[in-house]
Amino acid sequence: PGFRLWEVQVKKIDLFITSVITYTSIASEDHAKLILYAMQSWMFIMVQITFSPYDNRQINLLDRVECLGLYVRALLYNGVALCLLLESGKWFGYTLAALVVI
Repeated sequence: PGFRLWEVQVKKIDLFITSVITYTSIASEDHAKLILYAMQSWMFIMVQITFSPYDNRQINLLDRVECLGLYVRALLYNGVALCLLLESGKWFGYTLAALVVI
C-alpha cells in the first residue's frame, strides 16, 4: 500500500534524470555523460533493492524481475562506457556483449 505510486514517482524521476543528463549541459563531454548514466543506473538499483516496492506474493517475483532489468541496464551502460572510454578493440566489445547476453 505504501508504494502505490512507485511507477509514477521513482520511475519518472529516473526518466527525468536521464533526460537532464542527455539534453542539458550538466555534463558537457560525452565521456562524462557515459559515467553519469552508469552512476544513475547503479543508484536506481540500490533504490529498488532497498525498498522492494512490489507485491510480496509469488516469492517476490516482481521485485526480482525488476532488479534483473535494472542489472541488465547497468551492465549495458557500464559496458558501453568501458568500451568507449578505454577505446578498446572490437574483440573486447564482443566479449563484453557475450557476457551481457549470458
